[in-house]
Amino acid sequence: MNMNTQIVVRCFSIGLIAAAFLGPKVYAADPADSVRTQTVKFEDLSINAQAGAAALYQRIHQAAKQVCEQPGADQRDLKAMQMQQSCIVRAESRAVDNVHSGALSAYYQMTLGRPYAVSAQNNVSAQNNVK
Repeated sequence: MNMNTQIVVRCFSIGLIAAAFLGPKVYAADPADSVRTQTVKFEDLSINAQAGAAALYQRIHQAAKQVCEQPGADQRDLKAMQMQQSCIVRAESRAVDNVHSGALSAYYQMTLGRPYAVSAQNNVSAQNNVK
């Protein structure tokens, strides 16, 4: 090998060794960046009734607010407020989907101001604006 090839090979080797040592530090997730969660219990509720679905939604909403809270954030910072609100909506949506309750889903859609499609007894889809 000529001198230039040796220099390139050595630089490449040093780069690979450095990447092996620095890689885990660069790509490791910071514990502060991990997804925060909160468990919402609802064994005491009849979530198939509108009152139970409403009560569960309130619990989910409060948990989402706590999980998405940005401690020390300036309340006048519009971008931070929008990010927090977006986080709340995503957290609520995931929680509602995970419960697998038509009544809760309908109630949640109503809080968003959207009609919710429900399935009638004869399995014909109908639009139902839950009020």
